[in-house]
Amino acid sequence: MLSTTQSLAWLSRTNAISLKYACRGLTVSSQCTSDNEMYRFRSHVLQQKETKLAKYGGRQMVTLLTGDGVGPEMINHVKHIFDHADVPVDFEETPLSSDMTHLDTDMEYALLSIRRNGVALKGNIETKFDVPQFKSRNVELRRRLELYANVLHCVSIPSIPSRHGDLDILVIRENMEGEYSGLEHEAKKGVVESLKIVTRTNIERIAHFAFEYAVAYKRKKVTAVHKANIQKLADGLFLRVCKEIAENEYPQLQFESMIVDNASMQLVSRPQQFDIILLPNLYGNIISNIACGLIGGAGLVSGVNVGSKYAVFETGTRGSGTKIAGKNIANPTSFIRASVDMLKYLGLDNYANLISDSLFIALTERHMHTADIGVDMFTHFYILYFSFLPNAEIIPRTYLRHYLFLRSHSLFISHFLLQQSFKGTFENTSSTSRASSARISLWDEESRNSPWKSLAMSQLFPWSAISHEQTHHEQQQQPAHHIMLRSANHFKNCYFSPIQCVLVEDQ
Repeated sequence: MLSTTQSLAWLSRTNAISLKYACRGLTVSSQCTSDNEMYRFRSHVLQQKETKLAKYGGRQMVTLLTGDGVGPEMINHVKHIFDHADVPVDFEETPLSSDMTHLDTDMEYALLSIRRNGVALKGNIETKFDVPQFKSRNVELRRRLELYANVLHCVSIPSIPSRHGDLDILVIRENMEGEYSGLEHEAKKGVVESLKIVTRTNIERIAHFAFEYAVAYKRKKVTAVHKANIQKLADGLFLRVCKEIAENEYPQLQFESMIVDNASMQLVSRPQQFDIILLPNLYGNIISNIACGLIGGAGLVSGVNVGSKYAVFETGTRGSGTKIAGKNIANPTSFIRASVDMLKYLGLDNYANLISDSLFIALTERHMHTADIGVDMFTHFYILYFSFLPNAEIIPRTYLRHYLFLRSHSLFISHFLLQQSFKGTFENTSSTSRASSARISLWDEESRNSPWKSLAMSQLFPWSAISHEQTHHEQQQQPAHHIMLRSANHFKNCYFSPIQCVLVEDQ
């Protein structure tokens, strides 16, 4: 049993060599590559210093648009993570979905909220194909807020299998015009005209945005994708303007152009050649989905919609996931990364990096994968394990952060914060010994009969005072994770909720 002095000395020594190496059991040499990949995984969003942001009491106010499908449940997970990490952000929830009950009113309320706060976190809103008068609310939101740029950061994740590894591609898409202008009509029965409108002003704006991005993040090459061989005026203007700006204002950057059909083939055959891809609206929508597929799918990539005054953060592929809503199997990675992008945009870099690093560890070292990327894990297990990462440098309040031995046989546990409520049963194993042990079995509140085994509890308690044991019968049936705490003689049932749980020896 460690004494108080020994325990605090161990903690101090551990912090000196970085607590993350001690808790995760990694060597410094093997960590170098992982740290580089972790850094690359972080948000690539430029902080918008000109935007007027709403702050109250030092906390940033953010508009929350839950959208359809899995949006509400994923947004709820993000809120829990922010709460665990003490992120100074408050959410103003505004109902905006494909529900046509209050079609215009909901949109106006959402726009008013975003204009007041400057920033929004959004779930995807479905567009009804069979209702002609129902225009895409996603497009309308981008148009009315002038969110002219859409940015996707597609980076390979080591633990997720894909055909091409080591990808790090930024896809920048013009967000307001082109085929998405929505100007179409039926000239006569059976004949429909759809207008593609492009302007030099908007092309210059998105081109400057892409080149500035390249300079800010030390990227070397920008590839403009077009169809100027057929659409000689519209795409010809796009190509010409991009080339002029590259040659005249950014000679230090390598610029190339590529026809969209060739770009699609090159992206799936040799994607490593791309650095930043700059595209008009429709091509950007298609290419960005291909890029997401290359690194593992729609559930892994976030999307940023940026304008000169406002920004809206969402998933990269804009899929609502209606078919899997409520089944607890959706991948929350894209929503978490969207929230990280938002924090980066707000200038909360420390919080953004902490959550991003935690997510990277959960995906790579802990292999917390949902069904879409190879493992049948439920979403709330993913989020709970993500919150439990044993790394005080990553999320300070998401696991047992402070371990202090109060006496020789007492254990004080503070900040036992769980994303969901669990119940623990304490059983005395020895009533005669003063330093008796207590067995704690944790199980999911929704299925009380089966021990919850997804959390390797021994990783949360790197102390010699605590042992991890299983009976032979439990190993044969379903492995349950038990912790032996050398603590008090008498315990009662304890309900674990997001509060402090303190166990002190009876004297």
